[in-house]
Formats: sequence, structure tokens, C-alpha cells
Amino acid sequence: MLGLDTGQCCSLFVSRLKSMEKVYRLPQNWVPVSIAPPDSDLEVCVIDKAGVHALIFPCHKAGKEWIDASTKARIDIQPTHWRLWSEVGSKSS
Repeated sequence: MLGLDTGQCCSLFVSRLKSMEKVYRLPQNWVPVSIAPPDSDLEVCVIDKAGVHALIFPCHKAGKEWIDASTKARIDIQPTHWRLWSEVGSKSS
């Protein structure tokens, strides 16, 4: 690693997440896509010219690729952040 202990890494992560929230105005429960777990149902967001959009279907991260969890089809997206998919609460920000 970079010679940082666990506390320093956590502080660095929290600091970066807070600065990202300021830029994109993310709710607290969204996490950077760089640490998305593989093979879990995730709600992911993408950013385009119109703003931040959550996809309406669950996705799985498979290596560097993203899979539509409903159809098992590969999808060409570059999400920026994620949270765990919840059928009941997936559309409540």
C-alpha cells in the first residue's frame, strides 16, 4: 500500500468521499464504484450531461464488466457509484 495505517486509509477514503459528495451531491448511502463488490445485486448510478441517474434494474460487477442482474446480459456502462439493491427501497434516494 502507500505506507498508511488503517486509520489513515479510512480517513483518506472518507475525505475523498466527502469531496465527491460536494461535486455530485451524493446521498450518504452511495459508495464509489471503485470498491463495488463482485456478484452482489447493486443499484448503480451513471453521470451524463443531464446529471446523475440511478439505473432501474440491479447490476452485478463481473471483473471490469457490468451485468444486468435480471437478464444476465453484459451492459456497456461506466457507473460512478453504487449501493446495495433493495426491491422495496431501491427507488427511494
